[in-house]
Amino acid sequence: LGIDGPVALGAAANVFAGMIEAALLIRPTLATMSRSDLFVVMTVGLTTLAGTMLVLYSTILASVIPNAAGHLVVASLISAPAAIVLARIMVPNTDALSAPTDANAELEGRYDSAMDALVKGTADGLKLLLSIIATLIVFVALVELINQILGLLPGGEVPLTLQRLLGWFLAPLAW
Repeated sequence: LGIDGPVALGAAANVFAGMIEAALLIRPTLATMSRSDLFVVMTVGLTTLAGTMLVLYSTILASVIPNAAGHLVVASLISAPAAIVLARIMVPNTDALSAPTDANAELEGRYDSAMDALVKGTADGLKLLLSIIATLIVFVALVELINQILGLLPGGEVPLTLQRLLGWFLAPLAW
C-alpha cells in the first residue's frame, strides 16, 4: 500500500490495541512523520475496533449473532487497508519536503533498560488514565454547575437544566 514502517506498525496495532495505545507504540516517530502519514494513522485508528470494545460488543451480541467476535475481528481487519487507501487519496504524500519516515532511523534512547521501560511505560499509562478520569470529573462538575445556575431561573414545575435545553434545541435534528 506504499506505507513505511512506523505507519504500518501503527495501523497494525490499531486493529487490536486501539487508537491511543497504537499512537503510544509509535510515539518516538510521531514528531518526524509527514502530514499524510499522521492522517493515515489517525484514519486507521478511527476505522478499526479497539480490543476492549471488541470484547464488549462481542459479549453483548453473543446471544443475538453467533460468532460475533469473529465478525467484529474480520470487520476491523478489513477496515485497516481500506482506511489506508482512503487516507492516501484524501491527503496524498506529495509534499516535496516530506520524506518517508525512516523505520531504521536512530531514535533517542528513552530507556536505559527493560525495567526502566516498564516503569516509564506504566507511569505514562497512569498519567493517561488519570487525565481521562480528571477530565470526566470536570465535565460532570461543569454540567452540574450550569444546572445549578439555570435552576435559579423561574422554570415552572420542572426546573430548567442543560439537558432540557439541549433536548429542545436538538429535538428537530433527532426528528
